[in-house]
Amino acid sequence: PKGFGHVFYTNSGSESVDTALKIALAWQRARGQGTRTRLIGRERGYHGVGFGGISVGGIPGNRKWFGSLLTGVDHLPHTLNIAKNAFTKGLPEEDAALADELEKIVFLHDASNIAAVIVEPIAGSTGVL
Repeated sequence: PKGFGHVFYTNSGSESVDTALKIALAWQRARGQGTRTRLIGRERGYHGVGFGGISVGGIPGNRKWFGSLLTGVDHLPHTLNIAKNAFTKGLPEEDAALADELEKIVFLHDASNIAAVIVEPIAGSTGVL
């Protein structure tokens, strides 16, 4: 598409996520927005086995052995809410609350400090959700 003139190839999903996070941080600095260092992931999200991917990923078992990992990372609630959406056909009525959670995190840290948000469109690592 217009405005996207580069491709950066990587060897795996884990490497792709870590590279994407590094590119996001470097891009913010290159354009004079060096305060944009916060990263936002999702609870139960899987983003690989590198330090960046584990940090923004929200699977506790993948994180517990490695200490603090990357600092400045927040996590959105996961999309699975069986109590409210167990038998919903189509789009559940509760989706807007998830967008509200992102707005709360952005408001908490101020948009000028957010470098990137990474989420899975379909969660495969925690069951296909």
